[in-house]
Amino acid sequence: MKKVKSIISLTFVFIFFLLECKTGALNVAEKNQEDIFSKWISTQIIRTDLNIYDAMKDVSNSKIQYIARMMPANLKAQMSEILPEISNEKLDNASIDSARKKILNIYKDIEFNMPAFIHTMKNRSFASLKVNKQEAGEDSSDVLAKYRKMMEILFFTDDLDKFDMVMGAMGNRFFEFCYYDKTFSQYKALTENNEQLSVVKLLNEISWYYLARREWKSWHSNTLMNLKKESESGKQVVYIAGGSDIYQLIKSGVYNIVNIDPIYPTQTKYYSEGWEYLARGHGKGGGIGDRITLEVPQKIIMTRASYVESGYVIKEKEMFGKTISIPDSITVWNIEDGKGKKLGTYKLIRRFVKQDDFIKTPDKVFLISFNELYFIMRTGPESWGIDPNKFSSDFGFYVKQLRNPVSYPVLMNIRRIQESPNSHVFGSSVIGK
Repeated sequence: MKKVKSIISLTFVFIFFLLECKTGALNVAEKNQEDIFSKWISTQIIRTDLNIYDAMKDVSNSKIQYIARMMPANLKAQMSEILPEISNEKLDNASIDSARKKILNIYKDIEFNMPAFIHTMKNRSFASLKVNKQEAGEDSSDVLAKYRKMMEILFFTDDLDKFDMVMGAMGNRFFEFCYYDKTFSQYKALTENNEQLSVVKLLNEISWYYLARREWKSWHSNTLMNLKKESESGKQVVYIAGGSDIYQLIKSGVYNIVNIDPIYPTQTKYYSEGWEYLARGHGKGGGIGDRITLEVPQKIIMTRASYVESGYVIKEKEMFGKTISIPDSITVWNIEDGKGKKLGTYKLIRRFVKQDDFIKTPDKVFLISFNELYFIMRTGPESWGIDPNKFSSDFGFYVKQLRNPVSYPVLMNIRRIQESPNSHVFGSSVIGK
């Protein structure tokens, strides 16, 4: 009898164990890459650097006629001493040949000799107090768009992919001219000269528009390649304000990632569909055991290993007509290959960045998007409250859209330029769709 009772008891224990396992399994969510990263998969573009002159040097007669036809009258007036040939839409052969040489020189100088390009644009027809006075009565956004349109017409090509690559490459070169030590003093002098504001506006609008507003989702192949090398050497990539933007990192072989971002529920257009799932699951303990399967093309499995909350970043705050709360939380995902070999971890720290987050150690490198770099470097009301002067002298950022890392001296130049009366510092709190 005791034996029968013992068997019955063990049977009930076994059934209870199975039910618990089944219930736990039902609470574990299985997702694929499309569920979590579809937005990035379908819209993100990997930009590569190219030689602007080589890409654009085939300047046909029809290209010159297009420039003359499409350039607005106000820009033709500003360029009257730089490219006078385009003032007339009907060009003769001599005018076409003359215009071709000048346009090719613009292409060549932007690629190989930015100071020479700046010297050309400092011409009095393009940049002067008279131009400033005319622009003072115009909407500032329209003024900046005017300079962007000028460059878009000069560099237009029917190959739209090449056009985007060229404009992104130009944005990189303009940024480097403005803030790299070799030419920073020349840019600073422009910002301090009221007669040269048109040149400053041109440099900053192209940099910001083609590295942030239009390209905020895009990655530069150099950045991904360099981060893969850093990751393979055992370093952790600390991604400042990266949202859910980790798909291209993992696809490129970067498997040790720390992401610090409060992730606002009111700014979902900047995140992929699965941002909430990445932060917290619906199962036991915040979704412990949840999985994401990626095919990139090799199989990668992400498994939620832990979820911890410690209060709130924001609690019941009215924002954009909604009452929101953001938990102060840390989610850790293990990253394994298809055979179960651990490759690394992804840690999402959901809070605002702090000064201590920027302490450099030998096992860390730092990543940021171009527009977020603006908030780190700004003084004033748009600043995130970070003091770059406290960064160590060997500190630097890999920037998502830039071909080269940004060193500490470059960061200090960005900070210093804000003291100039007409700096027009790159960046904005509003970026594109």
